[in-house]
Amino acid sequence: MKITKRGYLPEGGGEIHIVVPTIRKLKQVNITEKGYVKRIRGVCAGSKISTSLLNEVKDQCKNIFLNYIPDVWIYTDFFKGDKGSISPGYSLSLKA
Repeated sequence: MKITKRGYLPEGGGEIHIVVPTIRKLKQVNITEKGYVKRIRGVCAGSKISTSLLNEVKDQCKNIFLNYIPDVWIYTDFFKGDKGSISPGYSLSLKA
């Protein structure tokens, strides 16, 4: 999956390119064990806004999580011009 344009409400305008191979058999997934959070990863993305706003959101969020866990990485992803959406906006997606 490749993100070619990010789209934000109200007018959107996002585009992605997906190539899905043929899957003959699916493997069983069993998620029953509870574990501790070892690392946090994330992406702070924006389009047609100030990059300083993205960096501020990323830094504030990272500082909060660093109080609890030492391994936190949040990347910034900024789209401008033709690769940006029709409407300005930003988003933060985290995975623990």
